[in-house]
Amino acid sequence: MLKSIVIALLPVALAAPGLVVAQSDPAPGTPSTTGTWVGMFASGAGTADVTLRLRQDGTAVTGELDIKGPGGAAYDVPCRGTHEGGRLEIRCAQRGWRTFSATVTNDTMTGTSLGSSSSSGTVFSAQRAKHSAK
Repeated sequence: MLKSIVIALLPVALAAPGLVVAQSDPAPGTPSTTGTWVGMFASGAGTADVTLRLRQDGTAVTGELDIKGPGGAAYDVPCRGTHEGGRLEIRCAQRGWRTFSATVTNDTMTGTSLGSSSSSGTVFSAQRAKHSAK
């Protein structure tokens, strides 16, 4: 019965112009990472200012990284990863790559950042920008 209903509705769904598929929300009790996050990370070379603009759909996270530090600056660097159970894991294609592993609690994320030329992680923290959507 269910199979015949799905088959019967398929042509309607395919023919419906402007049909929108809704984004899925994060698990209940898990804050979304969607928004702009401003922070920094510290390394042996000094500190770097970081801005992450993230979008979350279910557990999938995509976005862009802006980074300014002693080694120079990079803007609109693509990032992708996951956010599950309050744990954010993203990888950005910055001079090779840079990963961020952080715990997200409401409007704060803290954790570590590791670059492709680094052998150890550096302390990372960020706050959700005040004007940013939750």
